[in-house]
Amino acid sequence: MASSGPFQLLLSIVLASFAVASEPRLCVTSVKEMQKCGTFVDITCVQGSNASDCLEKIENNLADITSLDGGNIYKAGKCYNLKPIVAETYNGLPYGAGYFAVAVAKKSSNVTINTLQGK
Repeated sequence: MASSGPFQLLLSIVLASFAVASEPRLCVTSVKEMQKCGTFVDITCVQGSNASDCLEKIENNLADITSLDGGNIYKAGKCYNLKPIVAETYNGLPYGAGYFAVAVAKKSSNVTINTLQGK
């Protein structure tokens, strides 16, 4: 997990604000993430400068989803009115650490884990 950082959590930590009928736009924050994003099917890649920039892009309808760490997930809910739609726990990390990942969507959207399937 150390080589790609939080990007490997993409499938677990998602912010969504789209009506899933179209191709989701993934906001990434590094060159490596952009390269990886380019290999995904049915996803458009958007370059952001950092997590806050990606949250702004989602708010301004320039992106639909992004990968975040725990602190930014809190910010996404508090400042951008996003809601959890799925969660996953990562165990077996060094020093007995664990990581709880959450996917969130705008409270006003009807996005669920099922509507994201196959995207």
